[in-house]
Amino acid sequence: MAVLQSGLGTPSALRPKGGILFLEDIGERPHRVDRMLTQMRQAGWFEHCRAVLLGNFLLESAKDRRGIWQDVIPRFASELKIPLLAGMPVGHGDGWQRTLPLNTPCRLRLGETQSWWWRVG
Repeated sequence: MAVLQSGLGTPSALRPKGGILFLEDIGERPHRVDRMLTQMRQAGWFEHCRAVLLGNFLLESAKDRRGIWQDVIPRFASELKIPLLAGMPVGHGDGWQRTLPLNTPCRLRLGETQSWWWRVG
């Protein structure tokens, strides 16, 4: 996520168009994740996405992990107008690394719900 955020406003910045955006990161504390998501949202980055999937956010501190999943992500999800799925078992992990096929046609079926944000698992 930090790599994508650092390119905002540059000619080489990724511009998601009509797809499902996947984000994950390693070692970014809650206040930094909050800042990155806020900047991406303010730059209009999520306006052309169909949904956002969040993978692993590896942190050593249990307090920081709670901060991301209990404070930052729910607040961010409440500001989105698209579905957000969090906790996908994809990305970097402790001793393992799962992959997610990129640029692959897919369909996301969420069913009826009152919430835009789901925690997987």
